[in-house]
Amino acid sequence: ISASSRTVDLNSLDYQVSKFRFYETGGKEDITINSVRFYNNGNTTDADLANLKLKNDMDGTVLSTVAKTDGKYVTFALSPALTILKGQNKTVAITADVVDGSTRTGQFIVQNDYDVSASGVSTGAGLLAAHATNLAGDTGAGFPVGDAANYNTISIASGSLTVTKD
Repeated sequence: ISASSRTVDLNSLDYQVSKFRFYETGGKEDITINSVRFYNNGNTTDADLANLKLKNDMDGTVLSTVAKTDGKYVTFALSPALTILKGQNKTVAITADVVDGSTRTGQFIVQNDYDVSASGVSTGAGLLAAHATNLAGDTGAGFPVGDAANYNTISIASGSLTVTKD
């Protein structure tokens, strides 16, 4: 979404935090993504972001909803699974309601290859995700994905209060 941190106000609803693109490359069949686990690499607590949604970025369809992170992890179980045709790709977005965490940051990353549960449509064979390309937002090829400083990061704004004597 952005290579620099974005500031978001408390009580922002359905705010788009991160985007990820999944590719099927060189396979013999279409694939399905059954679940994806993301790690919150920022310093927000589990109570700061709520109503997390994984959406199809093309049409905004909600693929999965989770109430909040658990130990900074969120696992989206997709039902039905997200199907990616041979040689194609799909982009998903993570949105959240920002309910607390003034001055804290949030950044979702795919930490390990086994955090993506994928399988072949025809064979049902499990697939291990790979990340061989060093794209913007990555510190290098391989995992984690999306962990560059400030990339896809939100900073929750702090409020202010002015008191005057009348």
